[in-house]
Amino acid sequence: MSNIPTPQPSLDYERKRAYSVSHWHRRVPPVAFRVASPFVFGCGTLVLLGVTSGITFGLLALLGAVRGSGVVNGILQIFGVIIFALGSPLSVYLFLLFGEFVLKGYRERRAQLVLGYVEHAVRLNLPLVPFLAAAQRSERFATARRLRQVREHLVRGSALADALVDGVPELPPRAAALIVAGERNGEVGLALSRLIAEDSNRVDDVAGENRIMHRVYIALLFLALLSISVGMLVFVVPKFREIFRDFRTDLPPLTEALLSFASFFYGIEPALIFIFLALVLVWLCASLLRRITAPWWPPLISRNWLREHTLERLPIVGPMRENRELADICQSLADFTRQGRTFDEALGAVRRLTLSTRLENRLSEWHRRIVAGEDLAEAAWGARIPATLVGFLRTFRGGGNELSMLLEFLATYYRMKFSRSVLVLRAVTEPALTLLAGAVVGTFVIALFMPLVKLIQSVSGYSPGAL
Repeated sequence: MSNIPTPQPSLDYERKRAYSVSHWHRRVPPVAFRVASPFVFGCGTLVLLGVTSGITFGLLALLGAVRGSGVVNGILQIFGVIIFALGSPLSVYLFLLFGEFVLKGYRERRAQLVLGYVEHAVRLNLPLVPFLAAAQRSERFATARRLRQVREHLVRGSALADALVDGVPELPPRAAALIVAGERNGEVGLALSRLIAEDSNRVDDVAGENRIMHRVYIALLFLALLSISVGMLVFVVPKFREIFRDFRTDLPPLTEALLSFASFFYGIEPALIFIFLALVLVWLCASLLRRITAPWWPPLISRNWLREHTLERLPIVGPMRENRELADICQSLADFTRQGRTFDEALGAVRRLTLSTRLENRLSEWHRRIVAGEDLAEAAWGARIPATLVGFLRTFRGGGNELSMLLEFLATYYRMKFSRSVLVLRAVTEPALTLLAGAVVGTFVIALFMPLVKLIQSVSGYSPGAL
């Protein structure tokens, strides 16, 4: 007999449950928090940048007041450059970015630790509330608070999915959706075991150990490319046109192409470009500061829809996300059908657990067609379900147990496709960015070197055809 509480909820509780669990990752926060978000964290960012700049200039003034020999002055100048670089607003952004990556990983570890305690109690059929109380006494700080919150929700009669979602805000949306599906089909322990196994495999993955440094490297490379490109297009390349106009010499085609592209920036006042870049930097730092200090605080404009809409259409990332969603859906459908549920009941239970709006709409259309009496495969084809899933369903001619085995196979198939896509993405990202950086830097070097060669030839009167 399970020790997980199974309360008999009222109608109001059922309505709250459908809102907070089935769509908890799309919950609309209070408007007041959204409106206050840019003011609170924008002012916090300005204060942080002001304090950092004050400390930086204070240290530089202190170094400037020191007098010594030539060697000492050289060392002081080197320290001054290092202090100026570390105290610049761009360095503040990079420090915040690194801190956000570190804290995000720590919070994910904390959520997995709480899930581990719950999974252990469910798997061994132990009393859940006393077990969590004992686990709380063995932990400290935030982890102990999360265990206490989960235990208090369970004592008040909440279901396990509600207790985990409300008590562990760091819980990823996908994990919450899988726990909800497991609770609905009576196999919440199996769902927790799968999540713990996935996390163990990810920790043991050697390629994932340097995930933080990998992201910081990508951010550094992108910022370096952006700084070099804007600086060259605004301050360096336009000067060549004036120099060559004085010498009455035509520019090479590559340099002319860069000048044509830089004409957009050249007609803008440098002060406006500086103000725009400063506002972008403040916005980025404020966003990172919000995620570091108060991750529960919603931003003014939610980027979930835009990010989801963009990622779904990227060449590698879009199919990768879809494969992971399909693996979870097929696994949940297999669990439901194994319990003796009909396929339309199973699909109706899991169709709202996906994090992709486009896939949720397709599953809803699939469910509507099945309820209307259409064949399983034809309804999937009409709802634009991926062709591989439709093809396997067309070959299905068995009963409930065979359908469950087929869905288990499809879940494994899509899970393997997702793993291969992750490996490909990891292997391609750094070489592609390195090649892109080399192409950008090489283009600027060639575009600036060729005019110098042509100018030298023009001044000296040398012509390659004269020989």
